[in-house]
Amino acid sequence: NVRRVVTNIFTPGNTLNDTAVLNGFTITQGNPTHTDSPSDTADSGGGIINQYASPKLVNLFVFDNYAHDRGGGIYNGNSSAALVNTVVTRNSSQYSGGGIYNFYAPVKIINSTIAHNHSERVGGVRNLGLESQVVMTNSIVSGNTKTANDPENVNLSNLGGATITYHHSFVQQLTTADAQGNIDGALDPLFVNVPANNFRLLSCSPMINAGTNTAFAVGQTPDLSAITTDLDGDPRMYNGGVVDLGAYENEDTVFTTLYVDGTASGSNDGTSWANAYTSFAEAVLTAHKCVAVNQILVAEGTYYPEYSAAHSTTPPTPRHRSFSFRRGGLEVLGGYPSGGGSRNASLHPTVLSGNIGNPAVATDNVFHVMITYGSAVDQTFKFDGFT
Repeated sequence: NVRRVVTNIFTPGNTLNDTAVLNGFTITQGNPTHTDSPSDTADSGGGIINQYASPKLVNLFVFDNYAHDRGGGIYNGNSSAALVNTVVTRNSSQYSGGGIYNFYAPVKIINSTIAHNHSERVGGVRNLGLESQVVMTNSIVSGNTKTANDPENVNLSNLGGATITYHHSFVQQLTTADAQGNIDGALDPLFVNVPANNFRLLSCSPMINAGTNTAFAVGQTPDLSAITTDLDGDPRMYNGGVVDLGAYENEDTVFTTLYVDGTASGSNDGTSWANAYTSFAEAVLTAHKCVAVNQILVAEGTYYPEYSAAHSTTPPTPRHRSFSFRRGGLEVLGGYPSGGGSRNASLHPTVLSGNIGNPAVATDNVFHVMITYGSAVDQTFKFDGFT
């Protein structure tokens, strides 16, 4: 692969200023390694490198890049770049800053989502150096991972005098609900479908209407008043309301019914038969996150458990997976034809199977296909039409 996808390397006497704009691209498959002379910049910034360069990075999807050293997704060195309406995900680096590494770089991160990146040290965002006075507004940093067993926060960390100022943002395990409008880092941002890299917000997400519109007001630095849409091209201030956190604005009404169809080919968000979840396990997980959901309708087909009884993505062994229900007020109905229609469980068998391993070997099947537990599961829970 190429060493990096976007290279903005300038010098102190010949810089790139903020009139430069990169807008509307997917940045992927960059891979700088030690094949060139090793230095902070030679092996950093798999997706984008900004060295003495301060562009506006707008409406980007920075995905699946790798850096041997720092900044798998983006490396900013001596840069005051602005990141707006951008997703940085599934990037990795060997040393630190799997998503973003800021080196003496007072960058601004606005309405962006930095999620599920990985590094040896800090998986999400690493800020280093006195000049790295980073400002984060209306943004989400969540689900990043690291290899090292050390006390640094896996999602964001400052070293060498670097600081970060949060406004109306969420950093998992780090931010607290405060006067600056930040969100409790213990919450779940409730993305639509993380395994499918869908970082849009579920309609019950605490990130909705939790931002500040000031970030897009005339006269701010940087002036983003000309940006009126999100990464999808949808209006930022939906119905004249308050901006959401992250790269996407939620425009859904609160939904109460989820749809599941293993053959669906839509947006995989469960909001209709056309856009049904292809995984029953994802629908069950969503129903436990969003208590407004009171019904799950499932089309014919065979579905396998993916999570533990506690809805963990990493059960002790695959055999501990199950379809787990811990709440009432929920009706789960199988027997629908693919694409929706009249329900008939005999004509449209809907099978929940624990045969997750070798089909001919029973000893690698799950222990329990379905579990209900907890006092919240009462007569308001209905489960019908499944094999």
